Amino acid sequence: MKKCSLACFAFVAVLLLSACGGSKEDGPIIPAPTISLDGSSNIDTQEYFEDKAVPIKIDAPGKIASFTISVKAPDVIYYGVLNNMIGIAENKYSSNVKEPVLDLIKDDKVAGEMTRLSIPSGASLSGKTTATVDVRKILSSFINSGNPETGDEFTFTFTVSDENEKSLKKAVTFHYTSGPLFTLNPDKAAYDLETDADKNLKITIDVAGKLKGAKIQVTSTNTVFLSMVDAMIGVEANKTNHILDIVNDPVAVSGVKNFGIPTGTEIKGQTLIKDVSLLQLLSTLAATSASGSSHSFKLIISDENEREKAQTVVFSKK
Repeated sequence: MKKCSLACFAFVAVLLLSACGGSKEDGPIIPAPTISLDGSSNIDTQEYFEDKAVPIKIDAPGKIASFTISVKAPDVIYYGVLNNMIGIAENKYSSNVKEPVLDLIKDDKVAGEMTRLSIPSGASLSGKTTATVDVRKILSSFINSGNPETGDEFTFTFTVSDENEKSLKKAVTFHYTSGPLFTLNPDKAAYDLETDADKNLKITIDVAGKLKGAKIQVTSTNTVFLSMVDAMIGVEANKTNHILDIVNDPVAVSGVKNFGIPTGTEIKGQTLIKDVSLLQLLSTLAATSASGSSHSFKLIISDENEREKAQTVVFSKK
């Protein structure tokens, strides 16, 4: 019985000593790398448009050892631009490599391109515990080469590894949305009130990002007409530059609507305002304009992504 007790005691002692020695040797557990956007790691799908910052943040307590971005685009035309940024042959798009890879640390050519875009790479990224990569700058560097359309998707797969060989791979799909677009029919630089007044000039506004604001800034050589415009402006500050806010100013919404032009809730939040007739407006201009007069209408459209587009239409009477 004594032998058993002594043996058990010795076994327990060995276990305790081993445990104590092990904790000193191993130290604290270093967390694996993480990838986030605006503090959230749930970033699988993102809306993308020009000028939108997309700061992807990398946290690697174990220090960044490698960082790559593979790209999947909707058309091969984008890969040609990407290939020009890549120095490592096997990372370029080809029949064998369907998604080109940007290696921000090991590929000197990529590192140079990233430095040009003010994105950390090479020695300025390797060994760091945190870094921010603004994907907008990478997208903008090649996206316009293919004339993207609303609905196009670009998938970036980020892979980060630390010096402890812990790694993380995260794919983020960027859904492209174009800015506001205007189409005039007939499309002319300027319209003659004598020859075009009886034509049904129409304008179509395509707002993929949903219409948020619409303003018409008017300039004219006809002071009588400008007085008519100012009478349709309810926001006093807008009268200085003769601006009709046809979404948020109730007076302008009502006044412009009398010309058969949709306003207010009819257009707010819409993605397509099609074939808006300017016939009533042209008829009024023709009737109140003297020879030599000129009127300029600058239509300013903004969408819910805070993008803005302007189109100026000029009417004159010889």
